[in-house]
Amino acid sequence: MAVVLEIAQLYPGPLAGRLLREWGFRVVKVEPPGGDPLRRLSPTLYQWLNEGKEVVYLDLRLAEDRGRVLDLAKAARA
Repeated sequence: MAVVLEIAQLYPGPLAGRLLREWGFRVVKVEPPGGDPLRRLSPTLYQWLNEGKEVVYLDLRLAEDRGRVLDLAKAARA
């Protein structure tokens, strides 16, 4: 199964991730430590856009977490 790494937080990115998920891709969504702001603004829309995705919380300001994103990207390529 192909893997998609989703880092976007604005509507078009998560919508594309949802469509890819519906088409059978495994989608791994990267969110900041506090979560996607949409979760607070519109929980229903957040749930609709992200159902079925795997969510990981990473702080991209930290070198260790940037390394984890690179590892996820390499795994998605394989």
